Amino acid sequence: MLYFGPMQKKYLFSIALSSLILAGCSSSVGDTSSDISLSDTKDTSKQTNSKQLQIPTEAPMKKLADFEKIDAKTAVISTNKGEIEVELYPDMAPVTVASFLSLIQSKFYDGVIVHRVEPGFVIQVGDPKTKEAGKEAEWGTGGPGYTIPDEFSSDYKYDQEGILAMAKTSAPNSGGSQFFITLGPAEFLNGSYTVFGKVTKGMDVVKNIAVGDKITTVTYK
Repeated sequence: MLYFGPMQKKYLFSIALSSLILAGCSSSVGDTSSDISLSDTKDTSKQTNSKQLQIPTEAPMKKLADFEKIDAKTAVISTNKGEIEVELYPDMAPVTVASFLSLIQSKFYDGVIVHRVEPGFVIQVGDPKTKEAGKEAEWGTGGPGYTIPDEFSSDYKYDQEGILAMAKTSAPNSGGSQFFITLGPAEFLNGSYTVFGKVTKGMDVVKNIAVGDKITTVTYK
């Protein structure tokens, strides 16, 4: 068995960034996505069968004016393991938060399954394809049918557990509905994925989440 020390693990996580599959939007054309795993890290304990979405050319990118204004700065993610409360950052990531709240309002997230867990790194959820029977091979490739712009800020960093951020493909401005929560510091992600909130209650629930667990409802207040 190979042993990786702390510095090696940090380096391997940096390499894994290129295949993080923090994916973003749904495909309305043929799905030409391909398997992307963390096998390049040589750490077999972190290999996955995650897929990266091929963004359809007709997928529109929405702006702030496209969303109904919802005055909320807190969301509660109810799962089969318990509740996770998150503080939202509309001042820092207005479009991302507006899209997130709009999807909550439409009950988009109700019933989605957690499709990715990287111990000590992130959990990822928000793919509507996880609600469809027989779509397991496509988990991690779905989204809302539109994209949103990246919103990076130097004010918030991946310096702790519980950071809430928008997933996307390797392409810029490809976020959609999938989001992730960090399980520890991951500062090599700074400036790569939009931070739009943080966990304020229920981090114990986040750490207990496994692939296959389900979001029952998401509400805001």
